[in-house]
Amino acid sequence: MKENKTCPRCFYKMPAGLKMCPACGMNFDKLEQATNREGRAALRANEKERVVFTNKLPCDVNKWKLFFLTLFLGFTGAHMFRVGRDVRGFAYLILNILGIVFTFLPSSYFVTSLMYNIFIIANLAWAVAVIFWITDAVLVAFNKFKVPVSLPYRE
Repeated sequence: MKENKTCPRCFYKMPAGLKMCPACGMNFDKLEQATNREGRAALRANEKERVVFTNKLPCDVNKWKLFFLTLFLGFTGAHMFRVGRDVRGFAYLILNILGIVFTFLPSSYFVTSLMYNIFIIANLAWAVAVIFWITDAVLVAFNKFKVPVSLPYRE
């Protein structure tokens, strides 16, 4: 059976031995030299066409530092901020702050059904954020966590 690989930019399936994607022209040797620092800068500059999300960690991202950051501070989105995925990091942060605030409010605040419904929704959102946090820790541990890197579109 022939082995295939998938281009991380255009998701084109091709034979494993190719050095360049025939669909988008990405050079896979350049992917080895790409850095997360350039990927973060490209995301912040809204140059999404230059960014490739890869699960092969670049040289400037240490797997163990990222794993412990995810494990101990992942509920705040710190691991997402570290790799430049700021929108998702803010979502983790906001959902967890809302979940903590609404969980530890005294029950006397829930005198109306509307406040009780907000309480339920906030706790469900918090549960989803915690599930995503645990999933991210597992993905980092098993080298499946996607990190943005930047490289030129065509050589």
